[in-house]
Amino acid sequence: LNITCLNGQSQSEIRAGDESNSFISNWFYSYTDFILHYAKLAQRSGCDMLGIGSGLDQIEQFEVQWRNLIGKVRCIYQGLLSYDMNFVNLTSICWWNDLDYISANGYFELHELQDAIKVIKGVTNKFQKPFIFSEVGCKSCDGSSKNPGNYYFDDKLNLEEQSDYLKNFIEQCNEVNEIQGILIWNWK
Repeated sequence: LNITCLNGQSQSEIRAGDESNSFISNWFYSYTDFILHYAKLAQRSGCDMLGIGSGLDQIEQFEVQWRNLIGKVRCIYQGLLSYDMNFVNLTSICWWNDLDYISANGYFELHELQDAIKVIKGVTNKFQKPFIFSEVGCKSCDGSSKNPGNYYFDDKLNLEEQSDYLKNFIEQCNEVNEIQGILIWNWK
């Protein structure tokens, strides 16, 4: 689930301070209420997996609060749980063991993917959880595979570059047992 902040901030820019800060208590109280609503919907609809958050970079450090939130979600929702994060922060979470899947985005140039896979293997081995790429892909234009996460990149239409990139990305991931899924971002 992505959050749209009223002040226009990205969810990754939400700043919490430290655990003694009243902001973090209020934030988790509100966010727990928010996510439990979606947990109820997911349970009623028979949804297979629920992501309890996405890219909350500055909030991910609060282990006790996340574990508490996950416990409350599990009381309502019986399916699989994951959390989606920015790949650069993948090793910073210590509460992966409370979830069913480790998940992060994967906007890598193809020559960088093998280094990313080494990081994935380290985290999945440590927590004994499978991994899902929550976002991968590139735009369908010339040069996009050299900067796959650039939303603003705009050049001549090139469907083949996008197709080749995805084909190669998926082929490399298919060789890795720890990677259990890939979600392709909807590039317009």
